[in-house]
Parts: sequence; C-alpha cells; structure tokens
Amino acid sequence: MKTRRSAATLTIMFALGAGCAQAEESYYLGVGGGRSHFRNPGECSDVGSTFLNPGFSCNLDDTGNAWKVFAGYQFSKYGASEVGYLDLGKASLSASGTANAFTNSLNPLVATGTPTSIGGDFKATGWNVSLVGTLPVTEKFGLLGRIGALWWKARLDPLVSASGVGIAGASQSATGTKPTFGVGLKYDFAGNVGLRAEWERFKDVGKPDTTGQTDFDLWSASILYRF
Repeated sequence: MKTRRSAATLTIMFALGAGCAQAEESYYLGVGGGRSHFRNPGECSDVGSTFLNPGFSCNLDDTGNAWKVFAGYQFSKYGASEVGYLDLGKASLSASGTANAFTNSLNPLVATGTPTSIGGDFKATGWNVSLVGTLPVTEKFGLLGRIGALWWKARLDPLVSASGVGIAGASQSATGTKPTFGVGLKYDFAGNVGLRAEWERFKDVGKPDTTGQTDFDLWSASILYRF
C-alpha cells in the first residue's frame, strides 16, 4: 500500500512539475524606446581637421532617439532567445572655420582661407540576435543579461558649404556584423504583460574609411506581451 501511495505521489509531483515547466515556456513580442549615445566624440575634430585650418570650432550632438521591436522564445524561466530590429538614432556634427588646401582641391572655387562650415549626420540601424538570461529575484522581478550579435547598416550624410558655394560630399554607407551585450531589469505584471529597463552596448558600428566608426550605448524601456 505504501509503495502504491508513494508511486501515486511521485506521479502527481512529476505532473505538477511538468506543468510548471510548460507554463514557463512562452513566446513574446515587444516594443521599446530610449536614447542612444554616440561614444566617439573625437570624430568631430577629425572631420573638422580634414576640411578646415587649425582654430576651427566644432560641435557634436552625440545622443539620439532610438527605438526597437523584438520577438522571442522563453524556453525556461532562466533563458530566452530573441531577435529584434533597432533604429539607433542619429548623431550630428557641425564645424566652422576657414577652408584648407584639401577643401580647395575638392572645389577650386573655394580658396584656402574662405569661411567654411561642414556638417554630417551618422545614422545606424540593424537586426539584433541575442540570448537573454534571467536571474529571478522575486516572483515578478528579475535581473537580465544578454549577449548576441548585431547586423548593422550605417550611413553618413555629409554637408559642406563655403560662402554659399557647395562642395561635393557624397553619402557613404556600410554594413557589418559585430558582438553586442547588455544588462537590465524586468518586472512581470499579472497576466502576460511585462516591463524591461536595459542598457546595451553595440561595438564598432560603421567603417573607419567610409562612414566613420563608433560604439553605441542604448538606454531603453520596453513593454512586452507573452502568449
């Protein structure tokens, strides 16, 4: 009799455990937004020195509005696989001074020493694939960590003018794949809705010899729905 009771108890416990494991598995969709930070302020002085004589002034807007959408599969309460599309926003630079010999070689109408302004917008988007780990702290609250790769596309749109005379500056674009990582917090409400707050780092976006290259930090908040 005891053997039968023990077997029945084990069967019930196993069934309950299997049910809990299945309940932890889910698919989810999410959307988020935040601010990105362009981490290479030296690019502004580099671009200025290319076109302008020493003594130029330079300004860099190194933050932008960013957003993302993502989908994932939660295979346990400790881990998920995720894919998402990100727009990392735009960084803008502007510099003013006097044209140097290089600028004159691009357009002979711009004599060396002519008052000149330059500018450019650096934009980046990409597809991100990640493994997301969760460390539960309470039933609803937990810590997040992620590691993955970003397939990125970067674009540089230059603008150069000298006393109303335009100077050719063709847009440049580049693509590539680089590692990504991040950490964050998550909170699950009753039902299937959850919130996240995250910091993510995207390494070496862009090409040094065309668009320029930088790292991006992304601070974001997201809402997700599990089904």
